[in-house]
Amino acid sequence: MTMAEIKQTEPPAKSRMDRTTLFLAIGQTVFWASTFYILPALMLDIQNNMFWSKAEVSAAMSGAILISALCARPAGHIIDQGYGKQLMSIGGICAGILLLLCSQISSIWQFYVCWIGLGFCMAATLYEPCFSIVTRHHGLTARRAITHITLIAGFAGTIAFPIATWLSAQFDWRSALLFFGTSVLLVAVPLSYFAITKLQTTRPFFNSELINPNSGTGVRNKTFWLITGAFTLGSINHTMIISHLLPMLNERGISSQFAVIAAMLVGPMQVVGRLLLMKSEKHISTRASALICFCGLTLSSAILWMAGINLAFIYVAACLHGATWGLVSITRPTLIRELLGANDFGATSGSVAAFAIFGIALAPSLGAWLWALGGYQLMLGVGTFLTCTGGLLIWLLKPASVAQNNEARNADK
Repeated sequence: MTMAEIKQTEPPAKSRMDRTTLFLAIGQTVFWASTFYILPALMLDIQNNMFWSKAEVSAAMSGAILISALCARPAGHIIDQGYGKQLMSIGGICAGILLLLCSQISSIWQFYVCWIGLGFCMAATLYEPCFSIVTRHHGLTARRAITHITLIAGFAGTIAFPIATWLSAQFDWRSALLFFGTSVLLVAVPLSYFAITKLQTTRPFFNSELINPNSGTGVRNKTFWLITGAFTLGSINHTMIISHLLPMLNERGISSQFAVIAAMLVGPMQVVGRLLLMKSEKHISTRASALICFCGLTLSSAILWMAGINLAFIYVAACLHGATWGLVSITRPTLIRELLGANDFGATSGSVAAFAIFGIALAPSLGAWLWALGGYQLMLGVGTFLTCTGGLLIWLLKPASVAQNNEARNADK
């Protein structure tokens, strides 16, 4: 396929968010709020009403995350075969039904069955499958669409917690699950189905693998492991800090009120980071964006390590951490696409995500073990080392070819 044919095949990208991207963004917001964030939002109410321990309730979420990691590559392979719409639709319908069933459970084993099932659904409905589908149809210009989706879906947690808390206070936790399960079935599934159908019509899948210099098996394996290693290390660092931020600040003698402010800054700053990337995307390559991400994560961990009880430094670290972590969901799929090509993109992206998700599942326990070994200063020191190493792995990546960069710039015009 020549460069001219590729340019004719892929329509120009638009700077404004189109309806297809908007529908996917709304769908992702509902999927994330209803599956990933709903259990943390309702955990205390479920504990108090069902008389289960925090460990018993948390185990359900850990199990779901691990199941989603195991299913990430198979889900990507299904998308590569052209069945992304069916995968996300069936996964969404099952997620909605399982949430409705979970609202009626009476024993812990039923609770676990529902969340194991939701783990499979997460692998079919959250960012990885969505971005694989978007990248499949947008090609090298997918970064803008992914950025738009994350700008809206980034508020999923901000939406989920107050709505779930209010519904649980006004009614009970079962009513909250009924609401979110119904939202998945009536909002997320139809919008995602329509959006993917529209993508398949307006942006048929094309393969520009011939212009990808990294398509050789040896280089591909090396590049794959560099990307996988970097983002897995970044995920471990991020989750360790977020899961231990409140007890860490409390241990330093900082009141819960000020500690919560630091935690609250991380979410909105992810959106700020994505906005800044969107404004500068024509001037910064994806590899450079990833380097900025890991430099920011390293610096934020180091600041938090040295901040002590200085609230100004703690808030700066939280803002920097959020802004740079917000780039991960954009840079990871686009970096995979640019350096590893379109062939088997879904399976490749799923494999990278699987390692990162395993890191996320491991990180809270790793942080607790490091704390027991040498306190939170040791945990932050290890976290700083991990992200510094991740940045080195990104630096070792070969930049995307000039031909690919030119193609992406021409498509943006």
